[in-house]
Order: sequence, then C-alpha cells, then structure tokens
Amino acid sequence: MKKKLVVHLAETPLAGAPIRIVKALNKYSGFQARLINYNPGCYGTRTFPEDIDWNDKAQSVLAMDLIRNADIFHIYHPIQVDSVENVFGMNFVEKNPTAKFLYQFESNKKHFSQQKIDYIDTMPYCKSVIIHYPERDFIGYSNLPNIIDPEMEYLKPKDTKNKVPVVFYSPSTPIGVAEKRWNSKGKPEVIKMLRKIQRKVDFEICLVESVPYEECMELKRKSDIVIDDITTGSFHLTSLEGLSMGKPTVSYLDSRTVSVLTSFTGSRDLPFVNVRIKELAPVLIELLNDPSLRRAVGGYSRRWIEEYYSPQINVRHYEKLYERILHGDQNTLADDDFEAKDFLYRKVNDCIWEEYFKEDIIKHRIIKKIF
Repeated sequence: MKKKLVVHLAETPLAGAPIRIVKALNKYSGFQARLINYNPGCYGTRTFPEDIDWNDKAQSVLAMDLIRNADIFHIYHPIQVDSVENVFGMNFVEKNPTAKFLYQFESNKKHFSQQKIDYIDTMPYCKSVIIHYPERDFIGYSNLPNIIDPEMEYLKPKDTKNKVPVVFYSPSTPIGVAEKRWNSKGKPEVIKMLRKIQRKVDFEICLVESVPYEECMELKRKSDIVIDDITTGSFHLTSLEGLSMGKPTVSYLDSRTVSVLTSFTGSRDLPFVNVRIKELAPVLIELLNDPSLRRAVGGYSRRWIEEYYSPQINVRHYEKLYERILHGDQNTLADDDFEAKDFLYRKVNDCIWEEYFKEDIIKHRIIKKIF
C-alpha cells in the first residue's frame, strides 16, 4: 500500500526540529514525510540539515509536486493556508482541496503578532503544540514531542579524555534574562556564573554560537557536562542531545514542565540535573570534582532516552494524530477549565520567575530608562 504523504511547511529551521521529525517519520513510521522550508538560511552561520529550500529554483518543481499530492500538510508556523497572504504566496487549500491540515506550534503566543494569534485561535484545523514551554500557552491542544534519534552517530556517547572537565554551553541568543521571559537563555548571567565557579574549580567553558549543527554536535560530544536553559523553566533540544550523548545535562524544569514530561513519557523519574542559575555553583562543582559521578549520571541519561524518549516511541504520537485527521477529526478540544489551568500552569510559574529574577528585572528597567 502506498504510504500517505505528509508535507511539512516551515518558515524557518526552528533549531532543526522539523527536519528531525521528518527524518524520524520516514525511518520509523508508516508515513512518507518531506519538509519545505521557506527560509533555511535565516540564522546565518548557525545552519541545520534541510530537505527542500522553497527559494531554490532547482527544487521548485519537486516542491510543487509535493504540495499538489500531499495527504496532510503539517505546519509549524501560523501560515494562513486558505489565502495567498503568507510567505509562500500560495493558497494551499485551493492548490490541494483534498488535503488535511495540522498545525504544530514550537513558540509561545507572545512570539507572534496579534493578527497571527487571532488566526491561531479561530482556524478550523487540528492544532498541536510541543511538550516544551509553549504547551502552557496552548492548553487543550494535542501534545507532540520534538524528536531526536539516539542511534545517529553524532548523538551516541563518546568517551572524553579532557585534562580538565569541559562544560558545553550554546545559547541561541545573547539576550539577558531580564529582557525576555522565554526568548532569553540568560547568556550574560550564565557566563558570569560560570566564570565565578571557575575561581573555585578548574574547568573549561566551551561556548558555542553561530556554528553549523554538525560542528556544534561534535563539540558537545567532546565535552563532559552540558548546560541548557537554567533560567526560564523549560528544556530544549540541546538537553535531549546532551542526554542522548550520555552527558550530565543541566537544565531548569519548572513544575509545569516536569508534570507534562513525566505524564507524556510515563516516566516518574527524569535524568535532568534540575537547578536554576543561582543554585548552579554547588551542583556543578560536585559534578566537576567527581568523574565517576559524571559517568553515572551520563549513563542513566542515555538509558532514559533509550527507554522513554526513543524515536520509535515518539513517532507513534504523530501517527495517531495523522490517522485521526485523515478520518475527519480536525478539531482541537475546548477545555472547560481553561481559566483555572492558565493560571495554575502559566501565570503561577511566570510570577515565580519574576520574583526569582526581580533584582535583574529592576536593574534592566533602570538601565533601559537611562539609555
């Protein structure tokens, strides 16, 4: 039987999330998947593997053929598919009247304009959200995981023989913690804290920014400890990569993130070294001073990925949702307790974050007012 074709549409690489989902679907699922990316080069030298570049004329014939034959369009941005008023300049509904549509959001609502938020809220298509921090902004949407494949060579554990421990850190933005709630990884604050810890124990900082994905992965594999996001309350793809590589992986997961991840994976335990920036020093020093502990935590991290977060498990969530859509269920369920859940899951954690970084936020506002 011919596999159903799912054409993924993205405006940007989204840190390589869509291409990894597409590759996993082709390898482990009963669907055929392709990705059309409108602007794969938008991050400059921070590049990711790709499939089809929308603006590459040599690939345009293939792109149009895929669009005409898609059974499902899987869309990662609030692209208005029933109008030419989108970056692709195409009315996908008219181009392929029989296709179904699924939206998957990988950013919180504040990332979008009010016009796009209104479209998200009123669109008549199935809507989903990743199980990272955007989940709390889209209560009632179907939950889907970002996918990594731990069997890829660059995600397998690698023994390190560093003379002093190497701590890997790759913030995707230079923005400070007080400037943005979710679009900051706290680079200035984290670097300052790491420099402070270096005065107590010897280690190297591997700061990686604006490099191709393959180079980033190799530097991470050669490191001994991975630091992800220790400011916002969510983990990111870099955490999953670190865990897969068998590295102690430091990332702060707030109460909502822990709840969603344990419920979604069915694991009551999580391998993340779960600390915030101001508690980092004693925990990191413990790991830096104990190679045996690093191996133990790293080994558990890899085993957890294999047992609870394998691509074979994760593609099942996509397959189930695709089958539901193909059978005519395009609805996103309304939640009668939305107001309560929005407060408990989103607003409470936002208030805790603001209290924790109150001094930083006040300083930032003063400096902003002066300059």
